[in-house]
Amino acid sequence: MDQWNDYTNIDLIIAVRSFENKDPYINKPASKLVNCWRAGVPAILAPESSFIACRKSELDFMIIKSFEDTINAVKTLKSNPELYLKMITNGLERAKEFTPEIVKEQWVNFFDNVAFPAYDQWQSFSPIYKRANYLQRYLSLKLKRINNQIQKFVSE
Repeated sequence: MDQWNDYTNIDLIIAVRSFENKDPYINKPASKLVNCWRAGVPAILAPESSFIACRKSELDFMIIKSFEDTINAVKTLKSNPELYLKMITNGLERAKEFTPEIVKEQWVNFFDNVAFPAYDQWQSFSPIYKRANYLQRYLSLKLKRINNQIQKFVSE
């Protein structure tokens, strides 16, 4: 399919990276979900953190945690045209929250009210404090990564 972003002939989207993986994929955006909303296509998704963060109601998308959940979700939508249409209508309404103008406004707001003030404050710190603060954050991140690796190893 050359037009991977063309949802014209798509009835629904199923998106799952893995049913076994316990990683919430914290670095992955909710683009698939927003694209579904914009296209008026219901979504059946694994509970990734970005999808869950966007979810306001059960009409936003169906959550699946197994292959059996997937089959049941498809059957539910196929046998319930009213639910299918409600998900489409809800998605089109939710898509209005993610127009380019609104997303741009959110980014400008973030930079104006969070990033730039934080940077200005950071600039006022002494070089020693900056280095100590960096080292503390670096070590904390490393410890979290090691802890995550240990947890994965223990749970296997």
